[in-house]
Amino acid sequence: MQRKHSPVQDRFSRHSRTRGAQRSIPRCATSLVETHGEESPSWGGARILRLSRQTIAELVAESAEARRLERKLRSVAVVGRDGRIITVYWPRR
Repeated sequence: MQRKHSPVQDRFSRHSRTRGAQRSIPRCATSLVETHGEESPSWGGARILRLSRQTIAELVAESAEARRLERKLRSVAVVGRDGRIITVYWPRR
């Protein structure tokens, strides 16, 4: 019997789910980064998404969920050409 996945799980690669759990980056924070993030190109046609400080401040002012996730919104997501999230990580200082 084949296991069915939700559309949310399909957007996240197995690697990104594992790394997100290891790095304490919840999928809801990654979804906000994906939706509101600023994009920059990366290797192999992938895109790097991150939120600016101003965008984080605006989201926190508008949303209780964003306020709860404020620190987690500093995370970075790498999205492949197919639109799936490849990995998530914390930026270096």
